[in-house]
Amino acid sequence: MKYKKKTRIWLYLEILLFIVVVFVLAIEIYFYFNIKDILYPQKKSLNIDLKSLLIESINVEITNEDGQKLVGWLLLNRESKNKAMLMLPGYEADKAELINVASKIFDSGYSVLLIDLRAQGDSEGDRSTLGIKEKDDVIYALTYLINDNRVKATSVGIWADNVSAYASILAVEKFPQVKLLLLNNIYPNPIHYIKNKMKLSFVSIESIIDYIINQNLKFLIGKDFIINDLKDTIPNLKGRNLIFFQTDKAEYSYVKNLYDIAPERKELIVLKQVGIDALNSPNWEEYYKLIEEKISTYLPLDEIHHVVSLYGE
Repeated sequence: MKYKKKTRIWLYLEILLFIVVVFVLAIEIYFYFNIKDILYPQKKSLNIDLKSLLIESINVEITNEDGQKLVGWLLLNRESKNKAMLMLPGYEADKAELINVASKIFDSGYSVLLIDLRAQGDSEGDRSTLGIKEKDDVIYALTYLINDNRVKATSVGIWADNVSAYASILAVEKFPQVKLLLLNNIYPNPIHYIKNKMKLSFVSIESIIDYIINQNLKFLIGKDFIINDLKDTIPNLKGRNLIFFQTDKAEYSYVKNLYDIAPERKELIVLKQVGIDALNSPNWEEYYKLIEEKISTYLPLDEIHHVVSLYGE
């Protein structure tokens, strides 16, 4: 009789163990395929002919360190006094979606470089790393703007959205020429972005979720990468003008958290729509007026900037 009871207990334990294993495996499969879908975005290429819009531009191709061609347009304003704006579409966006704003910025006196980061728009690559490697793409774009003999930018502003905003913060460290960053729905790290995309921002077992996401990122991207948290980076961005644009929804509250720890010369603007969503809305010109105001205030054409090292060298 006792033997039968023990056998029954072991049977229950085996069934319980089987259920636990199946549950854990199901969770891992769920995370793996969702994260993989996020890392391989649907590329949007609008194939707009700028000549048909009566916009003069120079086609730009920049090869990043992974050998991928980053495709862009340079709107060269010869009256820009070496002032330029770098415009970087975010996740699943295309530089063509920025052309209305870019042309207005150009008309106001600035040169403008629009670049699709890797795996976005017309640029090469099919895998996004959510800013981890895109940081290097931003570095190459900034180097182009500063070194190109036609632009010779001594003062640069950056407009960036989600993925490109995260990458831009990591990229500007050694570029004192960058005076202004217009950051739309910037997130603290890629793990946080994935949780937001998967609607897991408010899950209570945060540390477990973070671990699962991190392990999947290592498997899908490779182990040789570092996930930088902007909570450690943003406080060091002294001497920059940081404008944070946040969508007026609870799940974007992390933007306010980053704003709070940013050094002075900062603003937080909360709107119904920001970034590419605002530019694709019927009222996009209202959003542009804010952009125009911040550029004219923090990157004025009539102000002469001397490039001074941020490190006192």
